[in-house]
Amino acid sequence: NLISGYKAQADIMNSIIQKMIADRGLRDGESMIVEYLHFLPTQFNSDLLKHPSLIPVILQITEKELYKERIKLRSKYSHLRNSGERLISEVDKYLQMQEYLCSEAIKFKIPVVSVNDFVEGYETILDIVLGRIKKLNELKDYTDRINLVEEIKKERKA
Repeated sequence: NLISGYKAQADIMNSIIQKMIADRGLRDGESMIVEYLHFLPTQFNSDLLKHPSLIPVILQITEKELYKERIKLRSKYSHLRNSGERLISEVDKYLQMQEYLCSEAIKFKIPVVSVNDFVEGYETILDIVLGRIKKLNELKDYTDRINLVEEIKKERKA
């Protein structure tokens, strides 16, 4: 089953990515943008997911032909060694995984932003990020302890 396989791969990715976010992002205070297909909020530490410094946003392309065009563009700008042909041939599967990801994000009240129109999507993402930063700056103390950060600190001492 496609979604079962997706969830199994996501579980591996999410356990590593959330540790990286907790370690470098929250513990060390590093700013980061993490972009990957396998983010599933159901597999993330709930305290980490709720932390005000974490700003999850799901990008969605709903039009199949546009999805294919964007895959071709990525080989020009970001994935220089991969033409994207493998992804294009499996576009229906990727759209199915995207649909599942978006449905999970909605359950967690994570914004799903259409990037069919790049400029509109970009503006929406900026509004979300700047709104969260404003809210974060208004908080007096947002250093709540997150168990995952504490575990990483202990691991480093060992």
